[in-house]
Amino acid sequence: MQGKIRAISGLALLLCSAAMAGQADNPLGLRLHHFVAVVRDVDRTAQWYRETLGFRLDLRGSRADGRFQFADMSIPGFRATFVEVRDESGRALAKAGPRVPGTPGWARLTLAVPDPVALYAEMQKRGAKPRTRGSGPLNSFLINDLDGNDIEIVRIGSEIR
Repeated sequence: MQGKIRAISGLALLLCSAAMAGQADNPLGLRLHHFVAVVRDVDRTAQWYRETLGFRLDLRGSRADGRFQFADMSIPGFRATFVEVRDESGRALAKAGPRVPGTPGWARLTLAVPDPVALYAEMQKRGAKPRTRGSGPLNSFLINDLDGNDIEIVRIGSEIR
């Protein structure tokens, strides 16, 4: 599966399309650099992204006497950083449970693949519990990571909404 997934967030799709259309459409020359998500357990999250989505762990580190833990991960063409923040007592600051779309703290990582139907089946095998919206041909689906962060899988070339 590695190499089959080309990760692009919704913003990245927009910015890459603008860059290809010409500098006039993207006068600042912006490109997506990486995605960051706050998680409750950086090691469990890193393991999940490795085993479920094929990300590679590039760097695992900490700062602030261990209260700020991070994992830099990547797949070809995309990098993500997962951050675990703890207070002075060692309690994780990230709250458990799914994120609510449209509220502070919610974000969606969007990954593009050539065949979402095949990846849907693979995600089921890996225990990711994919779900669809609506009916019709399967051009996209959603999964959640261990912290409830949304991950949308779309067909390469799908329109940006």
